Amino acid sequence: MSELAPDNAAAKPLKHPKYEIFARQRALNQSPLIAGQIAGLNYDRRNLFRIEKKPAIAARIAWLSRQDEEALREKRNRLEQFLWEGLYVDRAEFYETVEIPITDRNGNAVLKRNGEPATKTITQPKPLEKLTDQQRQLIESITYTESGKPNLKLVSKEYCHRELRKMIGGDAQPEQRANDVSRYTDAELLAELDRLANELRIKTTLMIEPSDE
Repeated sequence: MSELAPDNAAAKPLKHPKYEIFARQRALNQSPLIAGQIAGLNYDRRNLFRIEKKPAIAARIAWLSRQDEEALREKRNRLEQFLWEGLYVDRAEFYETVEIPITDRNGNAVLKRNGEPATKTITQPKPLEKLTDQQRQLIESITYTESGKPNLKLVSKEYCHRELRKMIGGDAQPEQRANDVSRYTDAELLAELDRLANELRIKTTLMIEPSDE
């Protein structure tokens, strides 16, 4: 079981009220000195560091900090889900095809030869009550024409695509990704050095020497 499991003692407030306040302030990234002042611990910096190193207090700070990380992770997951929905949503789901009566300039119904009202088929936005909660969340705004017809503006697919690329690191420049040598294997690093040497038309020699230590 993890030492930070919810049923662990670190999940419970510290018995010493001032230590609990101190731990919460440290979890909020306050400096030890400021956290100590807020908690009413009139100690110098050295003693505050000693307090922070106590196992129970250190575990409590770690547990409180973990809760913040989980909250941020959950928010990120919800944001990512929203962006994927905005990217792949079918715009047709927001509209419906209906028949409406044809009217003249005065608003009077136009009749057929047999006396029945003439109709036409149009495509119009669905009433909001016919949309799901998730669909309504994707509506950025609603505007109306001079005749009162609604126009839906949905979250831009371009925006969703751009933000998703940022979240997954897809906006990094190719040269930046290529120059991130920290991710190279030994073979890839040697191959890259050889390629650069060929471009510069220079000779390279690999030397492996024992450490002086």
